[in-house]
Amino acid sequence: MREKKRLEHLLSTEEDLVRRTGDIAAYFDLAREGENVEPDLRREIDALRELVDRLETETLLSGDNDARNAIVTIHPGAGGTESRSASMENTHSAC
Repeated sequence: MREKKRLEHLLSTEEDLVRRTGDIAAYFDLAREGENVEPDLRREIDALRELVDRLETETLLSGDNDARNAIVTIHPGAGGTESRSASMENTHSAC
């Protein structure tokens, strides 16, 4: 079931990439013809950039062990109470 969901997500993402790049190409064609499509073009480019950033993160976290849980220990080290407070804040924000 997990593999099926992963493959469906990949196909959906590919379709989204193809559609967005096609839309951007169409906007460039309209701009060459003199149409004012700058706001639409910027919106599409920003949406594509967000998608690419998300895919980059997914790619970085797509290893065999990335879906598994981890145990993390934070040691304050040198720095006294400020260092201890910071490590406790980091521990609470990670949970």
